[in-house]
Parts: sequence; structure tokens; C-alpha cells
Amino acid sequence: MNIRHARDLIIRPVLKHLGRKYGSKEAENMLLIIGETESGFSLRKRLPYTQVQIGQGAAGLWQFELDGGCAEFEFSEKLTHFRRIAAELRYPTVREETHQAIMAGADILACIMARAILWLEPEPLPDFKDVDEMYRQYLSIWQPGKPNRERFNLAYLTITDLFPKGKKLRTLYSL
Repeated sequence: MNIRHARDLIIRPVLKHLGRKYGSKEAENMLLIIGETESGFSLRKRLPYTQVQIGQGAAGLWQFELDGGCAEFEFSEKLTHFRRIAAELRYPTVREETHQAIMAGADILACIMARAILWLEPEPLPDFKDVDEMYRQYLSIWQPGKPNRERFNLAYLTITDLFPKGKKLRTLYSL
């Protein structure tokens, strides 16, 4: 899958289904950059299959861990709306089952969960032109085990290709 497929076939439909309150351009951009950074929208398992099968490691396009994002999705009271939508679509909402489902390719569920985790950020999601704030929030929200600013910046540049030609973006001083 490429980033356009992820945006057009997964992210935009999920945001529309979640409702206007959850479907901002900033949310779309954060989902794109985090997915591109975490998996390149192609890697669904971080560890050999046997290890992921027993609940270890990260899974899905946004790389959720069993005791990380999957547990947060199951237990956070602030995510009731997202769990309700997932259940309406016949997806599990219990962490072990969500982890297995996203490992098996439930990309819609993974996107619902990713948007839910972003919903927990108390600060407004940043404008796309503010790559430094996007990176700060990515670190704060996702808490990646091995953060890599260079990979994040490359994901940012990949996403700029989705914008119409001629649209001006701030120069990245950190590239």
C-alpha cells in the first residue's frame, strides 16, 4: 500500500465515519505522518510472526503494542466513542483481540485506534507547516521506543507530495 491508498481508502473514510468533531485536516496529517514513520504503510509486524502471535511487539500500520495503544484503547474512559464505532463495525475492543485483529490486517480498526490515541493529546493537533510541533506531539503521544527524527522528516517530505503542486510549505531547518 502506498501513502495515497492509506489516505484515500483508510484514513479519510474512517475520519468521516467518526464524525466532524474527529475529522480535522490536522488529524489526517498526524495519522499520515505517524503511519508513514512507524510502518511506511507496509510493515504490519515488528517482530517475527511467532513473537507477535503471543502478544509481543508492535502490530498494524500504526504499530500498536498489546500493553500500549491496545490497552489504552480498551481502558481509557475518554475513548468510549471510538470503541463504540469499532464495535458497530464488528471490530473487537478488548486489547488482546484488537492486537490480533490489527496484526491480521484490520487497518480500519488500527486507524480508529490511532485517531483515538491522538484524541488523548490535550494540546490542539498542530498545523502541517509546524513539523517541529508535529514531531514533539508524536514523541509525547506515541512514545516510540527508538524515535528517529530523520525517519520522521522523510515521512513529512513524503506527505508533502500529497499536496497540490505550488502550495508553499515552511522550509525544514532540521533536515
